[in-house]
Amino acid sequence: MPWVRFGDDSATYPALMQLHGMKGADERTVNEAFGFLARIATLSGAHKTDYEIDAGTAYMIGGARAEELLRMLVKVGVLTTGRRGGLQHWMIRADPEFIHLRTKAELEREARYRGELRDDALRVALLLRDGDNCRWCGIVVLWTGRKGQQHAEPDHLAGPDVPGTVDNMVIACRRCNRARGADTDLWDAEHEWIDASSPAKIGIS
Repeated sequence: MPWVRFGDDSATYPALMQLHGMKGADERTVNEAFGFLARIATLSGAHKTDYEIDAGTAYMIGGARAEELLRMLVKVGVLTTGRRGGLQHWMIRADPEFIHLRTKAELEREARYRGELRDDALRVALLLRDGDNCRWCGIVVLWTGRKGQQHAEPDHLAGPDVPGTVDNMVIACRRCNRARGADTDLWDAEHEWIDASSPAKIGIS
């Protein structure tokens, strides 16, 4: 599901605090600008626009103050401005220490993965080949119950952006799948996946 996360220190983010030194700013400016940013970021997250804000959204939220708020936020680098198809838009700075949005690609990837987990034919084929063991560390995985570190999470060998098939997925535990993450090249350079045809390697008698 879409969400917006604000860093613990986002209210005093250095670029935002530069607003204090701008001409015309007073003790209300930072709070006003941060509130404006929070609202447009929430709408970007909800509508999956990947940090992009159109003029209609900006002026709906900012009202009579929109133009001034946009100008100041662009000046301190919290927003950047651009044009596409002749229409102006603004981009919120993507920084997990400030404002982090789940992107449309991330949400689509997650939805596809949920569909793969519900694919009984795919899961049976993986089980027939791999058994109930993580192909990275060898522990027995759990398919039901509380989702702890031992919970089964089939892993995409070719990375999360490639749709899962029997040929490019292996059974993994939650811990290994999450540790491998999106940077599959780094993980793969340091780990070898266990050959399912060699039971001795994974402690099966």
